[in-house]
Amino acid sequence: MNTRVRSWLPRIAAGALLAAVIAVLVVIGVTGSNQPSGSGSLPPGEAVAATWTLTPTSHLFGDTVHMRVQATVDRHRLDPRYLQLDAPLKPYERVGPRHRTQKNVGGYTEVVYSLDLRCIKQACVSPVGGSRHITLDPAHLVYRGRTPGGFQPIEHAWSGLVSYSRLDQKDILAGGSGVTPFGQNPNRAARQPLPPWRAASDLLSVSYSVSPSKAFWYAVFFALLLVTAAAVLLRPYRPRPAFLRRRREPGPLEIALATVERARASGRQERERQALELLGRELASTGELQLAQSARALAWSQPDPPEPALTAALALDVRKVIEERSNGHGS
Repeated sequence: MNTRVRSWLPRIAAGALLAAVIAVLVVIGVTGSNQPSGSGSLPPGEAVAATWTLTPTSHLFGDTVHMRVQATVDRHRLDPRYLQLDAPLKPYERVGPRHRTQKNVGGYTEVVYSLDLRCIKQACVSPVGGSRHITLDPAHLVYRGRTPGGFQPIEHAWSGLVSYSRLDQKDILAGGSGVTPFGQNPNRAARQPLPPWRAASDLLSVSYSVSPSKAFWYAVFFALLLVTAAAVLLRPYRPRPAFLRRRREPGPLEIALATVERARASGRQERERQALELLGRELASTGELQLAQSARALAWSQPDPPEPALTAALALDVRKVIEERSNGHGS
């Protein structure tokens, strides 16, 4: 690696690390305050937005139906603690407790209501082999606190539910004739008629193994980790600020160079020759054979004293070698 390329490496390494850090900070600044939430963004001018689900919309008599209301609240306009769900359930009844969860995402709060419903009343009984359509009364999200501009309850009309009978006329007739899923029963009495299969095509709400906000901060953490690893690997090629450089004792080569400069300033020829000879020995011990040979040639140049311009050029070359070694780039 030549000297010119080596001199550019610290600048390239510092520029690359600075660009990586700026890129990570830009990503955090642009997206950190607007993380995705499960219920999506609020429409312009709205303080609350909600999604409403009933699953499954078709079920067998006595099956459990799951109600889920997921609302996003702008905390700058409303206090999420006062947002309540008013949902008539008849003819269904609640099974177990009603769950309410609340999670802050940026400047918004995600409020989720979850209920399990079941109907085993006459109103949900369908004819044998038939179905009954059931419609729940509209549900409302109401705000019990005081609002600066007023808040109108959000009303939602549920789509109809279908309750299917668990009995099928054909299955009953087949059971009475002794037909089973495995063929004719010689005793002409089927103990277990084949049950009818019904399926609901409703999809469950979106779920994540890792929430989007956590995934974002994990990505930021690993990006910073990669930048740190790159900084460690490029440490030999990074320039160090002056205030971070530790002051150290001068080495033998630096002492020899300083001796040459003092001897040249004194104007004493013999002293300058001895200093150049000392510098040549130190250069040879560090592997700089070409510079060592130049120093010795100047030390014993005859009959003229060492040329000042040549001595200054040699001192400049030696100082470059010292700087490279102090930065960890010496060969």
